[in-house]
Amino acid sequence: MRGITIPTFTEKRKQTVKLAALIPARISSKRLPKKNIKSLGGKPLLFWSIDAALKSSIFHAICVTTESEEISALVRKEYPRFAVDILLRPPELATDTASLNDVCVHFLDKYPEIEILSLMMPTYPFRRVERIKNEIAPFLYSRQIDRVVSVLPESYSTFDYWIYDGHGYQRMFKHVPLWCGAGNAAYIFQRRDYFYLSPQEWPYLLGERTLRIQTNAEESVDIDTLEDFEKAEKICKGYRLKWKMLKVYRDSTHEVITPEGVDPKSFKKYIIDRGVDSNLPILILKPAFPLFSFLRWYECNSSRSYNASLTNEIVAKLPKSGNSQDFPEHYIHSKSYRMLRIQNDFEGIVEKFVPKKQVVFLKDLAEWTDYVEPYSWVCR
Repeated sequence: MRGITIPTFTEKRKQTVKLAALIPARISSKRLPKKNIKSLGGKPLLFWSIDAALKSSIFHAICVTTESEEISALVRKEYPRFAVDILLRPPELATDTASLNDVCVHFLDKYPEIEILSLMMPTYPFRRVERIKNEIAPFLYSRQIDRVVSVLPESYSTFDYWIYDGHGYQRMFKHVPLWCGAGNAAYIFQRRDYFYLSPQEWPYLLGERTLRIQTNAEESVDIDTLEDFEKAEKICKGYRLKWKMLKVYRDSTHEVITPEGVDPKSFKKYIIDRGVDSNLPILILKPAFPLFSFLRWYECNSSRSYNASLTNEIVAKLPKSGNSQDFPEHYIHSKSYRMLRIQNDFEGIVEKFVPKKQVVFLKDLAEWTDYVEPYSWVCR
């Protein structure tokens, strides 16, 4: 073992509330092949989650659930059976469309003594052990909360989602844009019976008896692509991700929002020179990654959409797996680069449709000579 102190069987039995950490690790991955066993900082990616669970010393059981003999052998070679269990999944729970909730139920059926389950996705390597021990565990032991979720204030969730309908981009939600810290899967704890019920059957509302943990940029790194992995490698080398301050510039017609270090006048000129009409709404879009409960967001919107038929079509095609990579492509208005019309956008008018020619994609800004990334790397 690489300096990991493994709690003995007796020590784990002393916990006042029986907690389990479940680490789902399939061998296949569409966007980054075999990412769960790809070496990061000298050890397979999924070992980061196992080690965090072990070091926290709060879990009655730690289990890797997988369909892969390769992953099973890798885990067993490094961790003894009394420290880390391995649960082989049946074929129906190892497909691209398999539901994570069903994977959790498969584990809980075999461990009836577990009261609270932590779903530790192996794609989050930078969880803080101290946070688990000192900020989460005491609340779980008190039995006053049913769920723990994590949010990243520097990121955001919003109703400002857009989807292409073949002619232009329409807002997916009728509500005005709302900005708030975005949920992530860095820390997820939930009472066992919640896994057996639909959210509509939960005895409490979604926000009740829930502890929200504020995470930082490193903790929230979720490795799904090669770009994500390269970012994680940089963090392993001692760099810290820092989001830049946003600056606001206002003239007689527009309010321009850009990261620190960007000339807002140059940005506005670049956008206008692309051929957009400055009198119409302008969108700076980037790909959106669905929230953890995004399926419910679609469902809730189906009766209040600007275009109910389109939304219903989306809902009908949604995969039951809940995996973000399986959701239809949609976009979010950039927080770091924006142009708002003072006369219209500040009067609360919510546009429901924006022509294609009024849309600029954030990735295309890299061609602009004055473009600045909205974050920087700082050596620790």
